[in-house]
Parts: sequence; structure tokens; C-alpha cells
Amino acid sequence: MLSATGSGVGGPGLRGVETAGKWGAQARKWIMGARKYGIAAQVGNTGDARAQAEAPEKRKEMRAKERASSKTDHNLQGRFGAAQNEQALKQASKEASRQADARSEAMSTPAKSSAAGDDMPAPAMRFPTPKDGVLKNRYAEVRLDGRSVLELSDEDFKNKVADTLWKHGIICVKGQDLTPGELKQLTERLGEAILLPACFAFDNRDPDHHEIVRVGNIKNDGSVVPKVTAAEYWHHDGNFWGMPGYRLVNLLHAKVIPPVGGNTGFMDTTMALHSDMFSAEEKERLRDSTCLVSCKWISDFKNAKPEDILPDVTLPCVSPHPITGQETLYVPFTPKGLYDQKRKEHWKPNDELWADMCENGYTYEHRWEAGDILMWDNLQVCHRSMGGYGDNPRLLFRAQARYAQPSKGKM
Repeated sequence: MLSATGSGVGGPGLRGVETAGKWGAQARKWIMGARKYGIAAQVGNTGDARAQAEAPEKRKEMRAKERASSKTDHNLQGRFGAAQNEQALKQASKEASRQADARSEAMSTPAKSSAAGDDMPAPAMRFPTPKDGVLKNRYAEVRLDGRSVLELSDEDFKNKVADTLWKHGIICVKGQDLTPGELKQLTERLGEAILLPACFAFDNRDPDHHEIVRVGNIKNDGSVVPKVTAAEYWHHDGNFWGMPGYRLVNLLHAKVIPPVGGNTGFMDTTMALHSDMFSAEEKERLRDSTCLVSCKWISDFKNAKPEDILPDVTLPCVSPHPITGQETLYVPFTPKGLYDQKRKEHWKPNDELWADMCENGYTYEHRWEAGDILMWDNLQVCHRSMGGYGDNPRLLFRAQARYAQPSKGKM
């Protein structure tokens, strides 16, 4: 049996869920993190029985070939690297204990500035408690009862994964173990797999599948890069491509999870747009507004080759989703903030808008578990790393798919 659960919009089986405007059941209460409320929908297991029966053997054969030819050990779930990395693991464990002791001490002592040369990692970012005490997001989980997501028929994949993604904006397929090549296959079921320039892929692409980027601090040779703080700010991936190239789905597959920190934060900008957080006048201004995006403001381009630098683009803050038709709110960073085209003025700084949405609780913090495949729609939400893992090993495989419209039964 396949199942999808979440705090999203619609569906049967409402269970003590508070309603958030016309979006329906989408609430999470803040109690030492998040106390989850939600709705659950049980979905049937359909599809071509013969294809499903043959898929495991084909997948097993393919995985064996890929692992045999791979230059590195990709089977990292639940452990870090191979025998040659034992020293790094011991060092990471010692570091985790040191951080835990330091955090315990920090809880009982006043905050103070770090001394020069202090290698204590910055604490993980935490969202503020919403002013109404309620978290609001559409995050949903997809559980396949031990099956690989790659075994799903096209119909099942559309109904249980793709459609759930478009509806909720953020979903997590639990309990998976994909190689980089298999993650690329999964990505291609959602759209065109994107090949990024090496400079924009943290110089850490998978050696055999360049569409897969290794996110975190573990290099291909197993070494741990110290003091990694990448992406610890709000952003939409791919905003520099402009329309329609910026329509992206992100996939992150957890392989090595640090003992502390390393969570991923989301802001459900689209849910906020359809709530009563904004007045009718503010919503009209948002519809009239644009954001200017330039590669020169994006740190990942600092070492880019001249041919990789793209021209500036202007993007609408509110636009209809190409698949659902629903209005989305897209607010990438721009130094002067949102520009009202009718009034010919910049009127809303990004950080002020983000702070307002955080204060009103339109956030979700994903606490990783081994085997998670997190997917999100960059048009509907923005995201950031929450940091706080220091030099503890952390590795996720990342892929991106560019979508435009439903085709070939994939969406």
C-alpha cells in the first residue's frame, strides 16, 4: 500500500486540523519545535503488474553495474565512507560531543562574542515562534512501504508523487536508497535534468553523473571540507535563468546526516499569498511587482567563467503556476527590494517580507532522516540551509529538474 500524509490542502480524513483561510487544513503548533497536525490520504496501489514484477530485478542488475564501475562508495546511508575514513568519523564524533557540551553550557550562560580564531561553529538558525503560535505549511510525506520510488508505474508516479508535489509544494519520499544514477532517473521523471557549470555545483559533482551535485562537506575522495556554510540564506534556486527556465524542482537525497544541525528550512510563500496575512491592497501591489536578479549578487558565481555569467533578469513576484494555474509568490533576493511597476518605486525590502512571513509562521524545518528524498517546487516556496553542523560529516545528493507543462504522463 502506498500512502501520502501531510498538512496540506484538501483530501479526506481531517483530523483535528485548524483551518488556515481558504487553503484548509495546514497548521502545525509550536511546542519545542513543531507538534504536527495533518490530514492523511490512503492511496491505492495500481499500475502494470508485470512491469512492477520485473522492475526489482532490472533495478538490482542496474545498481550492481553502477556500483561496480563507480570510483567511490555511494552506499553511505547510515555510515560515513569506508575504512579509510574511520579517522574522520572519530574526529567528527569527538566534534559532535564538543558541540553538545558547548551548547549545554551556552544554555546556562549569557551570550558573548567569539574570540578571534575561535573554531566553535555557529549555532543552527531557528525560526521565531509565530505570533499566533501556529506553523503553517503544506509539507507532505509519501511512504511506499519498502518499495523504491523508481518501481512506480507512470500512473502511480503521477498520482502519488508528482501531483502531490504540485499540490503541497514540499514533499518527502521516505525510506529510499538511490545511487546517483538512479537519482538522475528519478529527476528525469519530473522534467529535464539540469547540468550546472562546475563552478555553480560547489565543484563537487558526482564523477559519473554530472547532473548530481554532492551537497554538504564530504568530497568525492571522502575528505571533509571544514567550515562549510553554503546557502545559509533565503533563496529560490535558478532565479538567474529568468522565464521560463527558472521553473525548477529540487531533489535532495540524504546519505550522511550529522548528529547536530544540518536541517533545511522552507518558507511557504505561496500559502502566505493566499492567506489573510496580506491585505487586499498589498496583494495587488505584489501582483504589480517584480524583482531584478543579477549573477553579481549571487556568491556562487564569484569564480565563474565569463561565459557562465548570465545577463540580469526581471521576474514577476506573482504569476500563475504552469501546471496548477494557481498564483504563486516568488521573491528572490534583490538589493532594492520589490519594484512596483505601476507606481514606479521600490516599496518592500526582501528581508522585511521574509521576516513578516516567518513571524506569521509560514515556515517548515526539515529534520533529515536517512533515506529521505525531499522535493520542492521553487515557484511555490523558497529555502535555506539552517546550518549548525560544524565539521560533522554531512552529505546529500542534489538534482534539479526544469519543468514547463505536463507531458507524456509524467506530471
